Amino acid sequence: MLLFVISGLSGAGKSVALHAIEDQGGYCIDNLPIELLPAFSSEALPILQGKFQLIGLSIDVRNHSEKLHQLPELLHKEFHHTPDVECQLIFIEADIETIIRRFGESRRPHPLSRENPTLESSIHQEIEQLAPIASSADFASTALKPISINSGNRSSGSLSRNTTSCF
Repeated sequence: MLLFVISGLSGAGKSVALHAIEDQGGYCIDNLPIELLPAFSSEALPILQGKFQLIGLSIDVRNHSEKLHQLPELLHKEFHHTPDVECQLIFIEADIETIIRRFGESRRPHPLSRENPTLESSIHQEIEQLAPIASSADFASTALKPISINSGNRSSGSLSRNTTSCF
């Protein structure tokens, strides 16, 4: 079973990535609180393992958690020794202009807008908070360089950067 943990900048396309996993018959949870990762690993994952070959979790700054920077270590702790589970951390980003445009189109507030006077300062704070996750990601994608799921060949890794784009 492939477990994709998707993180990245707000407005960069994490929801599109989750939809791509669902479109291939996977199961997704958006905005899982990082504090629930151990419970997901011990309680939900064994149930989902028998039903799905692809699972996607989105964990990002919407958590408003002091533990967010620990995500790579928590993933290693929770899933490194889990039989039959290949866990991949995916980081999705986009340039600041693209994110600003997307927030303007959606008219939704940035998750860090209460802490910052401008959208651009919220984005910069998010980039800083997610830097440890970005540097530890197994795969990174930008809005201009889509990646795709390769669910048919588990031995090759779980993603490829050249087949039909899923996100």
